Amino acid sequence: MEHKLDFLSHAILLHGMKGIGKSSLAKDYAKSFICSGQCELLATDCNACKMLASGNNPDLLICKPIFPSNVIKLEQIIDKNNKHLTEIDVHSFSKISPLISKNKVVIILDADLLTKDAAHSLLKLLEEPPVNVKFILTTSRLSKMLDTVISRCVLVECSNVIKKAAGDIQVDSNPFLKNVFSDGSQYKDSFIDEHVILYQSLHDALVEIFNNPKEIVYKAYKLSQCLEDFSKDFEKKASLQKREATLEVLYSFSLWWKRFFPSYRDNLKKIIDVHRFISMNGNIKIHLDALSFYSVSLSFSEAALSNLFQIGFHSSSPSGGDST
Repeated sequence: MEHKLDFLSHAILLHGMKGIGKSSLAKDYAKSFICSGQCELLATDCNACKMLASGNNPDLLICKPIFPSNVIKLEQIIDKNNKHLTEIDVHSFSKISPLISKNKVVIILDADLLTKDAAHSLLKLLEEPPVNVKFILTTSRLSKMLDTVISRCVLVECSNVIKKAAGDIQVDSNPFLKNVFSDGSQYKDSFIDEHVILYQSLHDALVEIFNNPKEIVYKAYKLSQCLEDFSKDFEKKASLQKREATLEVLYSFSLWWKRFFPSYRDNLKKIIDVHRFISMNGNIKIHLDALSFYSVSLSFSEAALSNLFQIGFHSSSPSGGDST
């Protein structure tokens, strides 16, 4: 049976205001293109759909702005100089035939944040699309994108109704969480909107660890365990790859640290270094353990703990998130 979405172009561009569920809709389109045809639209019965639901389908690539630049760089689209900013670039991914799915799918989140060179490199793919490769782009700033890229896509204007259409049940975002975890980018704000419970739980866990009077070794162990556990949660609940989930948790931890321990910038640099090492395929466990011990050692001063105690438990109201 031919898939119901096969008539669509090789490229879809979802556009609309941020926070309305474009990335969720993009993943639903991805399911439709990836499905082997053995199950109904958006079902998860076939092997390809099951692996997609678990975040392990090798035929899906999600490209998004990376820390700390918050843009999509040329090397993410085509990595001619082997910088390995990501596990695989879009061009290389597109050259490989589907392994278990009907099509390969590339999702590019916040496509308006492509650098000029990256956008032109993507355009070459859109002009001469590889066989069995579908591209799904999202943006909340259509006017910031190249006209030539837009012209190669089927435009889908999104509204709040897509939340219901995609079965996307969401919790109202707490402004406090954005004050703590947002870097000001549209991608990060949208991601927080879609995963409010994850970020609230991460904040609560970090506050509990750093306010705990236990000795340093115990706190270091708990912090390392916390970062590992939340990496698994982000991997499962936010449909991220394992290393990608760890990097998201680390980046969020760096923003959290900057918010609550602004005077201890050495550790912020340490977090950024660990983020870079892990992105370059460094050992996740070793780096998280070392970072955890360093972090709790710095935070053990009375001044640091006092600052956290005064601010950390105000997450229930927007006023608790005012910048200092």
